[in-house]
Amino acid sequence: MDAAEIGSSTGAWGGRRKGAGRPRVERKRKSRLVQFHDEEWDAIKEKAVKREMSIREYLYFLAENDTIPE
Repeated sequence: MDAAEIGSSTGAWGGRRKGAGRPRVERKRKSRLVQFHDEEWDAIKEKAVKREMSIREYLYFLAENDTIPE
């Protein structure tokens, strides 16, 4: 096999294949930047910990529900 054959894309390796790769996600989340004062962040964190949730889970919960849990 010479150097031209090694770089050839006609072989059985590589390239795009039907069904290959990670499946697409219908509802994709995007990163967002939100800024809080330290006191605000501490209050959010305290409420999340009180409900045994991560801060992310707590913020998702607030976004999905009309009422704020106490």
